[in-house]
Order: sequence, then structure tokens, then C-alpha cells
Amino acid sequence: MSFKMKVNSVVKQAQAIFKPWDALVYGMVIVIMVVGFANVRILMGNGRERLAIIEMDGEIIDTIYLEQNKIAQEIRIDAGDGKYNVILVGYDYIEILESNCPDQVCVGWGRIRYTGQTIVCLPFRIVVRIVGRTEQAPVDDITW
Repeated sequence: MSFKMKVNSVVKQAQAIFKPWDALVYGMVIVIMVVGFANVRILMGNGRERLAIIEMDGEIIDTIYLEQNKIAQEIRIDAGDGKYNVILVGYDYIEILESNCPDQVCVGWGRIRYTGQTIVCLPFRIVVRIVGRTEQAPVDDITW
């Protein structure tokens, strides 16, 4: 059997499995996925309307606006009894650089930069989260 006959055989098998309308369906699925990913990216607040909130025991310790031209700074949060976290605020991200908690999950989490992302240090009850400038929608009749 020659190479050309093998190729023709493979092409015929592919045509039997793959129908012409399948390309249209696959194309539509890809377009829907791309639009969905774009919408998620937009909803996550990629712009300059983001702020980071640092809380300890449910109380807000600091609120930092994340801006593109901001110089990186380190913030040390003392949780008492020698417990601490060192938080780095960059030009458009925030991360926990150092902590003396036993599990180090908060340090390993890395940088967060999108609305809705959160870093939690459970042993010291510290929460770092990113929100938009309007954090909560107003309460309406349906919600209430």
C-alpha cells in the first residue's frame, strides 16, 4: 500500500467522523469561550478602581488604593505576642512577603491583583482582599 493510499484512507476516516457542520459548532463554542473569558476579565476590575483592604480580627487596619504609578512599600502588621506579617504593596498588586505563622500558606499564596482575590492568614486572623471602590451594591427590595 503506497503512502498516497494511506493518506487517502486516513482522510476518508476523518471525513466519516468529522462532519461539515461540526466545524461551525466548534467555532461557536470557541467564540463563546473567548467572550466568557473576556467578560470575567472585565468583571474582575482590571482598571484603576481597585483598593486593598487589610483586616485583623474583622477590623480594618489599612485601606490602600492600587494604582499603576505607585512606588512599592512594605507594611508590617503586628498581631501581638511577637506575631507579625510583612505585606508588600506594589504598583498594582499586594502580597504577604513574610510571616512567622507556622503553616506559611499566606506567604506561599503569592501576589493578588484582581477584584475579589483574597489572602488569609488564619493563625493571626489577618485578611487581605481586593475590592472595587464601591464594595457593596445598595440594598434593594428584592435583597432586603
